[in-house]
Amino acid sequence: MIVPLLTGFAAALNILLNLRLIPVYGAIASAWVTLATYGVLFSVSFRWGRRYQRIRYPLARYGILVAMILASTVAVQRLGILEPWR
Repeated sequence: MIVPLLTGFAAALNILLNLRLIPVYGAIASAWVTLATYGVLFSVSFRWGRRYQRIRYPLARYGILVAMILASTVAVQRLGILEPWR
């Protein structure tokens, strides 16, 4: 019962933030907002799920991996590597 509510909340938050930020920042805002809302949905779902099923995930490794992906994404965006026409 809680999963549809969490998903609906994440979708509503995604839509509201997209409506607010896309006119100002363009399509890149949509990508970042979607990443953030899915991240929040994952975090809440993960914590909720741990109440019912205890699985020992290597969270430190996952955190390092996510940090590396985020850092490389920001670096590519800042350096304009994928946008040679700018």
